[in-house]
Amino acid sequence: MFKLYFALLFLLSSCAIDFNHLRFYKDLNEEKQAYYKLTPFGSEDKPEENIYSINSSRFLSGIQNDTANYKLIVFFTQWCPGSEAFLPGFVKDLKQHGNKPETYFISPDDWVYKYDYSEYAQKINLNNPVYLLDVYKYGEKRNPHYRMHKFIAEICSGCEEVSGFPSLILFDRQNKVVYKHTGAVSFDTIVEVMKE
Repeated sequence: MFKLYFALLFLLSSCAIDFNHLRFYKDLNEEKQAYYKLTPFGSEDKPEENIYSINSSRFLSGIQNDTANYKLIVFFTQWCPGSEAFLPGFVKDLKQHGNKPETYFISPDDWVYKYDYSEYAQKINLNNPVYLLDVYKYGEKRNPHYRMHKFIAEICSGCEEVSGFPSLILFDRQNKVVYKHTGAVSFDTIVEVMKE
């Protein structure tokens, strides 16, 4: 029993997560916060990086005013292998379809990664804005999945199973969810749903 205790103690201590290397917006001084601060979704200001802050109330207000027949949310991260494999082809297909449906690319990452996301968007030829979840509303020292779930729960009842990256939620003109999916999906699937 004694050996098992020490083996377990060693295993747990060797797998401990070190948060010291992670950067968090609210830990920064005022000057650095100003450098990473994001323009809120729906603002008249157009940031050079095309990266915005978003929360559920701003998003819901924005899609109420959006007259597009369909609105698609794509949840992704730049560090997730599933997102990395999926997004370049999806972005290419979206452009070939005239950027229809209206698409919102949302990541749960902290604001300090805004320049990383700006570079990533350029790398995959993503011209659409990228939205990072509001660090004040959803916390920053949280698991990205937690932050995403909290946002989803506020915008979509019945979407509890939407989890992971990439994930997609498609709204119709009346802002009702008509499709939801976790994982890679062909753009043709989205097109077929919009034809129904």
